[in-house]
Amino acid sequence: ELREYLVKQYPEKTSGLMDMEPIVFSNVHFAYELEYGREASLLTRKNSHEGLDRKIEIMQGSMVCVVGPRSEGKATLLKILGGVIIPPDSGIFIPAHLRILHVAAEPYFYKDSMYKNLTFGLHPDSPGASKERVKAICISLGVNEYALRYLEEPTVGDSDDGGEKWSLVLSLTDRHLLNLARAFVFDPEVLVLHKPTMPFDERVSSQVLKVMREFVTDRGLHWDSEQKTLRRPR
Repeated sequence: ELREYLVKQYPEKTSGLMDMEPIVFSNVHFAYELEYGREASLLTRKNSHEGLDRKIEIMQGSMVCVVGPRSEGKATLLKILGGVIIPPDSGIFIPAHLRILHVAAEPYFYKDSMYKNLTFGLHPDSPGASKERVKAICISLGVNEYALRYLEEPTVGDSDDGGEKWSLVLSLTDRHLLNLARAFVFDPEVLVLHKPTMPFDERVSSQVLKVMREFVTDRGLHWDSEQKTLRRPR
């Protein structure tokens, strides 16, 4: 029905209809089951008009911030969108061509080089995994120059530290910035971020928000600007 509606509304743009399909939440219900039969963190509370007891559309090519009181389901909503939680009756429509990446608030790195961590999920020969692009994204976010020296380290084999040395010497700020950098390097169509500016001061937060906006407006970071219109919206 949605596709038929878009065809009627925009008959001259049928080749780009996939980029116009929104993500739709419609009457989403979910609750965590706790001990003693209790329920917590309801997205839609019974006998209440709060939560998602209605329809919400998120258009491709937009940046959306979810705000609200504590313990009212914000993180749960993002986990559902990111595929971490799958409700019994999802009530969610996500266009099939969209790749979604869910990024938790706490950074996690595995035992290998910094470069391997930042290009996780990408083929080594992929243009998106070039060391120049990875470094440029890190610089855009404001990662410390000292930390970036570890990008030049080789892939870990059977070293004594298991590739952990670089992650152990990072400041808390750089750990969180590299967590974001990895997401931007992967370059999904939909990026779900939990509290992306919470760990930072005002200056770093402003820079992170700037990079987030560029990710949306430029349809990805540090790609050929002349091919922008050939990329999917972010």
